[in-house]
Amino acid sequence: MIARALGSWAGGLPRTFWLLWGGTLLNRVGTFVEPFLALYLTAGRHLSVAGAGAIVAVVGGGSILSQPLGGALADRVGRRPTLMGGLLASALAISFMALARSIWLLVAAAAVVGLASDIYRPAAQATIADVVPMTDRRRASGLLFWAVNLGFSVAAIGGGLLAAGGYGLLFAIDALTCMAYAVVVWRTIPETRPTAAAHEDAPGWSTVLRDRVAMAFFGLNLGVATVYATTFTILPLAMRADGHSPATYGAVVAVNGILIVLLHPIVSSTLLRMRPATVLAVGALLSAVAMGVIARSDGIAGYLVAITFITLGEICNASIGPGVVAEIGPPAVRGRYSGAYGLSWGLAFTLAPLVGAPLLGEAGDAATPWVAASALSLVVAGGMLTLGPALEARRRRAAAYA
Repeated sequence: MIARALGSWAGGLPRTFWLLWGGTLLNRVGTFVEPFLALYLTAGRHLSVAGAGAIVAVVGGGSILSQPLGGALADRVGRRPTLMGGLLASALAISFMALARSIWLLVAAAAVVGLASDIYRPAAQATIADVVPMTDRRRASGLLFWAVNLGFSVAAIGGGLLAAGGYGLLFAIDALTCMAYAVVVWRTIPETRPTAAAHEDAPGWSTVLRDRVAMAFFGLNLGVATVYATTFTILPLAMRADGHSPATYGAVVAVNGILIVLLHPIVSSTLLRMRPATVLAVGALLSAVAMGVIARSDGIAGYLVAITFITLGEICNASIGPGVVAEIGPPAVRGRYSGAYGLSWGLAFTLAPLVGAPLLGEAGDAATPWVAASALSLVVAGGMLTLGPALEARRRRAAAYA
């Protein structure tokens, strides 16, 4: 029975997928800059809460360009060179951030980190769509999401402990794991770009922009992603205001990854049997509950309850969302569709600190950003249910031509 369950969860996927899966896991074990950047800027560089929020927003602003750029390169230049180039550029950008001292160098480094850090993501998602049959794409995306969180759980706990002795080692390990993933791609990942994408007259961004169903989906994802982004941008500041240390924040956030690692294999088969729009709406509702709990919490127990709900919502969203994009994106522009989906996340990580930090206040204890995030989640849930029939029609049409 266990073997059958594992087979339905992870069996039957091609070697190239598993190589990407392993490289992603390796990279995420060393991801320290993202969850600890706000604390590094306030504690290590002595910036104000608003100043740290602005620099974290610059990182998100850079990623606004990063994912569309990565998607276009994946379609035009190829999946493999985009993967390697993006990962190496990330390693260099992280090193730049670690060495920056003046405020202007920190701002410049934040922009470069944002621009470089997500270039490889659309290429990875497009490669998965290239090699995995349509019927397994949501399952494959869910497994990649599971690997991301397995690695992140290790990183969150380790990063919280290492931060007590200084932040330099965090930056070094993050850069080294980016380079290690680039080596995995160089040595093992073949080029998978469809022939149609290499033609001079291949479709471009106009195809994505004219796709009303996809654009509506990306817009709704922006809403729920903005809510999720508060967990890694302004939540550490709120917890510090309540007297909690970086190690405590790291342990609380690690619960997110641990729960995903434990629960995803159990619930994924059920989620895959449901209509995607329904799963995504449920995820948004769970996020709304999480934000409401944070608005009323200042102790560890409340934060743990909130993280549990945000995690359940994330399992719904991240297990389904990327796979839906892989299902509906035409082969010649798969990189661009993945880049547009990633763009919604880049915008979210820009908006969350840029709007959330001022709403949180210099003291870091205001409830306003959490109440607003809860309301936004409810709007997204309704929007996903409304979009559901159109999304199903697109998926059926894409399956007919797969």
